[in-house]
Amino acid sequence: MERNGSSGAPMRITAVTTIRDEGPFILEWVAYHRLIGVSDFFVYSNHCTDGSDALLDALARRGWLRHLANPAKGRAYQMQALRDAARREDLRRADWIWIADVDEFLNIQVAGHTFHDLIAACQEPQAISIIYQYFANSGIERFEDRPIIGQFTRTHNPDLWGASPAIEVKTLIRRDFPLRYFGAHRPFAISSCKDLHWTDGAGRPVPDR
Repeated sequence: MERNGSSGAPMRITAVTTIRDEGPFILEWVAYHRLIGVSDFFVYSNHCTDGSDALLDALARRGWLRHLANPAKGRAYQMQALRDAARREDLRRADWIWIADVDEFLNIQVAGHTFHDLIAACQEPQAISIIYQYFANSGIERFEDRPIIGQFTRTHNPDLWGASPAIEVKTLIRRDFPLRYFGAHRPFAISSCKDLHWTDGAGRPVPDR
């Protein structure tokens, strides 16, 4: 399995996220994504009152992530952070970029269950868009200090398709994607999707429309 980037060095997969008062959930999200192949994290925070920023600073000092102040001024915090990330040379050196929120966990079904396995199974396209699957409350009424993915286990049938489940995605983006700007759910290209190698999570081509 190819686990190297274009230069032959180990593949760099960078996750980008925005945070405000997510303290109890940060460690699980970072640890989970490290396990499935993320090598670097860009975490933007703003107006934290629960110690999230102090925790992020502590993780940054240990080399686990980059903690950045959100540059937004009063509105569009996520989009302003993504605009800042797109301009950073150190992010551009990543082989792949994964933009997600701290309540989103990628469930990879191919053998190996890592980003590297997913990329190989989809034949290394320029972008891989993966559909949402919403989880219900599982009857939980109060916060419990234990992993989220072990508590919230009830969801709709993943094979449903149509008006009932959300038809929304998150997208893994390869370095050579002709980026106009990052969106929270998918990148926007400077050219038509007709000219791109863009697949869904099963490796099927994403139509231009």
